[in-house]
Parts: sequence; structure tokens; C-alpha cells
Amino acid sequence: MSYLHHIPGRIRVRVAGVKHNPARASALKEWLQSLKGVERVDVNTLTGSVLIHYSATVTCGDRLIARMREREGISAGNAEPAPARRTPRGLKPAPRRLGIERVVARAILGCLAEAAIERSLMAIAAAVL
Repeated sequence: MSYLHHIPGRIRVRVAGVKHNPARASALKEWLQSLKGVERVDVNTLTGSVLIHYSATVTCGDRLIARMREREGISAGNAEPAPARRTPRGLKPAPRRLGIERVVARAILGCLAEAAIERSLMAIAAAVL
């Protein structure tokens, strides 16, 4: 999945797995529409583009992107396993981290930043009016 564009209330991502694959596109659309705050989903199987309209007062885009990345990572059953890394003698390989903490932290920070920006814009608009 690659991130293309995001404004509060709308996200566009590219998902290679739905390109020319109506069954997977339909399953992804159904799953996305089941998420809290998602209002409408448009999937283009010709381009692999997925447009998600959501309520910015119920959820935030970063949270939806994180959920999509988690799902795409889990459902990638056809992926080839990563080749084994060679380690020079006497050195231990670095432990691999799942990165889920990072995904969750980014989603939370994104939501907080989005809310702060919205409040700032409202305060500015109220001061001007």
C-alpha cells in the first residue's frame, strides 16, 4: 500500500492488490466500510486507487492508514519470505522489531496534531468573525 493524499475527511491510497482484482477490491471495500467513522469507500480496480471518505470527528486519517497497513501486512499470504541475513562471525544479528508500537504511536500523534490544527483554525475563524 502506498499513501497518496490526505486531507481531513478524505484519504487516497494505492493498493496494488486490488488492481485488476475485483474480488479483493470488494473485500477491502466491505472491510473499510465496517470501520468506525468511515462514510464511503470508492475502489478503482483499473488503477488500484482507494478513496476513503470518513468523519473527521469520529476517527482520523492516520488511524485509518495504520489499520490498512496492519491488514495488508497480515493478509499478504502470497509474499515470499525474506532471505536470511548473513552475519559476520562473532557478531550477533540485531533483533527484529515488529514496529506495531511505532504504527500506533504515529496514529495517535497524527490524531492529536489533526485535532490541534482544527481547534487552532476554529479559534482563528472565531477571532476574525
